[in-house]
Amino acid sequence: MLCSEILNTVRTITNDPNDVVYSLSQKEQALNEAIRAVSLHRPDSAAITTNVALVSGTKQSLPSDCVRLIRVIRNKSGPGGTTTGKSVRLMDLNRISDRVVDWHNVVGDDVLEYGYEQSNQSVFWVYPHIGSASNKFVEVIYQRSIPDVVSADTFPINDLYSVAVKEWMLYSLWSSDNEQSPNYAMALKKLEVFFTLLGLKGESDKNAPNDEKSRKS
Repeated sequence: MLCSEILNTVRTITNDPNDVVYSLSQKEQALNEAIRAVSLHRPDSAAITTNVALVSGTKQSLPSDCVRLIRVIRNKSGPGGTTTGKSVRLMDLNRISDRVVDWHNVVGDDVLEYGYEQSNQSVFWVYPHIGSASNKFVEVIYQRSIPDVVSADTFPINDLYSVAVKEWMLYSLWSSDNEQSPNYAMALKKLEVFFTLLGLKGESDKNAPNDEKSRKS
């Protein structure tokens, strides 16, 4: 689907077909804000699966557009990583260090475990490592970063999240109106619907404007 489809729906709901009340730039900004909000709470919306070529040593690099590693699935081998190998499980980096003190020096034919720290999103660790072997890969699922889009672009995340994106866009646009405007109250409802669609109850209060939070308290 194209981003223009979402923008046209928002134009219809806001009764603003010619981008007079809210400019196209405002609507595109709200669209990108909505996409970031969805991907923040639902990393799977921007998930991609690929093979990562292994290098010697336990420390491995993730693709440059990786925001968050979701999971390492299995070993792959052969030219381009076309041959499927053993599955890989998540390990606790502290526990592996207690269990195998010199684990960074252990070499094997296949990766059995991987470790990942959210504080360093560009790398992950494997045990054992494959030494100087060539044509060795692991298949990974990761959340990719999403560049800003405009109306003519393809919707960059899973189409299933387009409804939630529309709800956030309406929240973003209407919450910019004066507090006395009926749109302002509707904006807060849209925020609540957004989180409900994502299965996140109770998050709307955390993201509401500060003045609305103070009224609720």
